[in-house]
Amino acid sequence: MPREYAAYRIFNLMTPRSFRARLADGLYVDAGSGKTVATRRGLFIEDDDDVARRLEGRSSESKPTFARADLETTTLFLLFEYMIGNTDLSLIAQHNVRVVETPAGGVYPVPYDFDYSGLVNAQYAIPAKMLNLTSVRERLYRGPCRTATQFQPFFERMQSVRDQVLSLYDTIPGLDNGYRKDAQKYLRQFYETTESPNKVKGAFIDGCNERAGM
Repeated sequence: MPREYAAYRIFNLMTPRSFRARLADGLYVDAGSGKTVATRRGLFIEDDDDVARRLEGRSSESKPTFARADLETTTLFLLFEYMIGNTDLSLIAQHNVRVVETPAGGVYPVPYDFDYSGLVNAQYAIPAKMLNLTSVRERLYRGPCRTATQFQPFFERMQSVRDQVLSLYDTIPGLDNGYRKDAQKYLRQFYETTESPNKVKGAFIDGCNERAGM
């Protein structure tokens, strides 16, 4: 749970159009004897409707395409999903994505459920066969196709919170030191990609139309 909690916290640093989350310790007690059976760390995330109200809209069951959803919000959230190595989502099917619609007509996707990401690296997580990935640790961008110039403001926005993102792993309880270092290394690889024009071209631009189907 702390691993996935960190992913929520990272996205919170990038945009308010994100689910808030909180870690909690759950105590399991035998109803008959009153004895403690186990303690488990859990994760609470914000309710869909609370997210929508906070964003001054309403939760919607619509299944928007890239063309209908807010382009800035969609690009940022799918760059974030690439950053954490998560392909277990679909905007059109609203799989691990909720949609908020505002009175002004804005359509804003808000992602959640990151346990299948390479950053979390859960033992049970495997990528969908259709994606032809070797493991969840292998990143794949599935967002809107943009030029390098159009991507640059998003990379700068994500780079601006780099220090805060990496330092999160020194403050979240319940993470072993080996995982902390591995997570920071995995995230640094993303930042290194965004700093290299050749890597940006290979990861986000070449073949984008074939990869982007949601």
